[in-house]
Amino acid sequence: MSTAIYARKSTDQRGDDETRSISRQISSARAFAARLGLPEVADAHVYVDDAISGADVRNLKGRARLIADVEAGLITTVVMADMSRFSRREGHEVVAELKQI
Repeated sequence: MSTAIYARKSTDQRGDDETRSISRQISSARAFAARLGLPEVADAHVYVDDAISGADVRNLKGRARLIADVEAGLITTVVMADMSRFSRREGHEVVAELKQI
């Protein structure tokens, strides 16, 4: 079982890694995965879209790589802060997208 993390923030943020939302999302996701007893997430399986709107699906390159890796069987579990990080569509549409992968 391979676990991945997906983090997205729609606006560019200044500051060091500690103060940026992406860094917080990744750190929180790693801690959550550890609490669940999931395998440690390799850096290669951390997918990020920074300063890109969730509505701008064509430019979500990290998300596209994540979906490709899930479809290829490389990833079995995805941890993210919230469903809204994956997509800015309505809740039922996000659930349908996640079910597809």
